[in-house]
Amino acid sequence: MSIVSADISPFFLTGPNAAARRRLLLVSWHFAPAQTAGALRWQKMSRYAAERGWAIDVITLAPSSLRLADQSSLAELPAGVRLFGVPKRQVWEERLEDRASQFRRWLVPSSTPDRIPDSISPARTAPETESLAPEEIRWRWTTRDLIRAWTAYLEFRRDGAWAARVTALGRELGARTRYDAVMSSGPPHLAHSAARRIGEHVGVPVVLDFRDPFALVRRLPAPIASPLWFALARRHERPAVARARLITVTTDALRAALERIYPEARDKIVTVTNGCDDEQITEDGRRERFVIAYAGALYLDRDPTSFFRAAAATVRAMQLRPAEFGIDFIGHTERYGGARLQDLAAAERLEPFVRVIPQVPRTEALRLMSSASMLLNLPQDSPYAIPSKVFEYMLFDAWLLVLADRGTPTELLLRDTGAHIVAPTDVAGIGAAIRLCMERFRRGERPARISLQERFTRRYQAGLFLDALDRAVFGRTAP
Repeated sequence: MSIVSADISPFFLTGPNAAARRRLLLVSWHFAPAQTAGALRWQKMSRYAAERGWAIDVITLAPSSLRLADQSSLAELPAGVRLFGVPKRQVWEERLEDRASQFRRWLVPSSTPDRIPDSISPARTAPETESLAPEEIRWRWTTRDLIRAWTAYLEFRRDGAWAARVTALGRELGARTRYDAVMSSGPPHLAHSAARRIGEHVGVPVVLDFRDPFALVRRLPAPIASPLWFALARRHERPAVARARLITVTTDALRAALERIYPEARDKIVTVTNGCDDEQITEDGRRERFVIAYAGALYLDRDPTSFFRAAAATVRAMQLRPAEFGIDFIGHTERYGGARLQDLAAAERLEPFVRVIPQVPRTEALRLMSSASMLLNLPQDSPYAIPSKVFEYMLFDAWLLVLADRGTPTELLLRDTGAHIVAPTDVAGIGAAIRLCMERFRRGERPARISLQERFTRRYQAGLFLDALDRAVFGRTAP
């Protein structure tokens, strides 16, 4: 393995794959060495693609633009992978906005800058509410609505500028390399626009992977919650869907929704969920303390309030002490809804029990989760998505506490698996699940991981995708 640096050269490449008979160009903002959940899907899938004879070129966000990188993830990539980076840059509208903000601060020194953040990070807080559902987003022509429309425009403008640079790079690569297909994975979903343009220029089939919905997204961060956002999403989604030879989604619910909107695409949409990986985890030793762990980010609708109330009631009812019971939040979890997580815990008198652990490398996060007796999945108001952490939790010998309504993709996935699935607002039910497991823990019982059905594994889901890819590109499944 080696690392090189040049505009048209990969910033990272593995050794050649002697078995490779075909080559795929993947466009994905999230990929190794990024530590995001979105990076993990195709970082892990690439292993199974290599086994099927695919070499993969990836155009992703340049490492220089990453906030946090896990260089060890590069070592997991199979032979035949080349990574090309495209940096994130400011567009002229942002530079103009920065200058206007500087002028205002000079003119009125005591004023508080009111510029909307240039990126929606899980660690940031919204001034009023974390997110809004589509039915809550309407034109009212207030100052706030105009600011949200401007911020929504800026998001598409930034992503579009990145996608344009990706398109130029992809066309150049296509002139030098013979590809059998070009694929995109989003969000950010303007990766699909780049893949569409590259595919048209190079003359190869286009494959779209919707890790989450695009125009059908259920919630938007408040700073971009504008009808303009949905209009722009539909404008970019429709031509990408029309051009695609194959479209993969992560739930049957999203597949059905897309089929209703694009009936002409019905035969080319397939479901490929995320999956549980067969990886080695260094466990954290004996569990003498009952710990509930949440790993990920607190944003949009991942509201911990009901969980805190239930945990507080359990602490009082069972007279628990911090030496025997604790709650770990791992990742971008410092704040939610404008408040510090520790303040939310303190409001329920839980602060001595709660530990907030900033984002750490994935290997360390896995080790921390391995020490938990219960793993928590907070609510997600989406009828079309399953949090990828649910599959990750399946790696561990732990009870699963999943806050999800009946009939949602997450509940359907885990129904009859032994997971404790409770409605997000059912404080009594959440408390009952915690108490039940705590009582079992006190009796000396220890949890066992959910029985892994084959369909839950990444290998199985990768097989579904690669079979569909072969049919879409070559008209048959490879032997």
